[in-house]
Amino acid sequence: MRFEFYHPGINVARTLMVDGVADSRLNMSHWPGNRTPEHLKADTSTEICLNLAADPYADRLFENIEIVSNNHFDTDGLLSSWTALHPKEALFHREFLVAAAQAGDFGWYTTPQAVKFDLVVSGFEGSDRSPLHNRLAGLNDTQKYQLLYEHLLGEMPGLMENFESRYRDLWTEEFKALEQARSALNNGAGQWRHHPAEGLAVFQTDKEFPLTSRFNHASSDRLLTLLNSPDGLRCEFHFDVITWFETVHVQKKPRLDLTPLASQLNALEKRGEVTWKADPLEELYPCLSLCDGNGNSANTSLPAESIENAFVSFFRAAER
Repeated sequence: MRFEFYHPGINVARTLMVDGVADSRLNMSHWPGNRTPEHLKADTSTEICLNLAADPYADRLFENIEIVSNNHFDTDGLLSSWTALHPKEALFHREFLVAAAQAGDFGWYTTPQAVKFDLVVSGFEGSDRSPLHNRLAGLNDTQKYQLLYEHLLGEMPGLMENFESRYRDLWTEEFKALEQARSALNNGAGQWRHHPAEGLAVFQTDKEFPLTSRFNHASSDRLLTLLNSPDGLRCEFHFDVITWFETVHVQKKPRLDLTPLASQLNALEKRGEVTWKADPLEELYPCLSLCDGNGNSANTSLPAESIENAFVSFFRAAER
């Protein structure tokens, strides 16, 4: 088998589609709308492919499959592709593969090494320090992602052993920032209030923290952040990204349409030039926040207690 990034002309009858969802004979994915066989389903696509690798009847599923494909680039996509291409070898690295996929897709702080690995993979595409930066310039998306996959798949499995030293520039700075945020949150930065029945965590703080760091500390799928700034109070609510995926072992609260709550907050808001807006639920991290006419985050005239009570009441009513 070989890897071929997904494109309209791909031979779908010979293709195993991992992680993403598109026309193919076989699909191994945790994305919404996936066609993964029920007995192989898991929380990440990498773990699904590992289940396939361990399945005694996998040869029947792989029959006539010549291509492993994906329609986007990320850590779970890379590792599920490698696992599908090298199933027996992948099983020896199961623990690391699953931890890295969870760090990448869910933003979990699984292990320091797994988080660093995800930063390296992401850095290959999104950093001007990427070893492929010059080669990626001028390519269309299909060409770019084919190159990224070919290069990193070609470095596996050794990449799992040498990425920290070989690609230090791709993880050091961001990992340091994540560690600082994690340390500050573990040492009592800000105030946390939890509403377990509603699945809601409320974080009131004077300092900004990465969203993934906040969710790691919150242990909740629903997070309301109240940021006290010198010029007022800013608020943002997010559903965790994991609520977008289909999972098996992770229990989570459902995403709910927040448009009615936005309307309620707009009716209370005393500043007419700003608007509470709810993102579509199809986004990875859908947000409800107060924005000015240019779409930038704005201060609210409402007290923090009133905003928190509005969210608690909304989710409480929804859970009935």
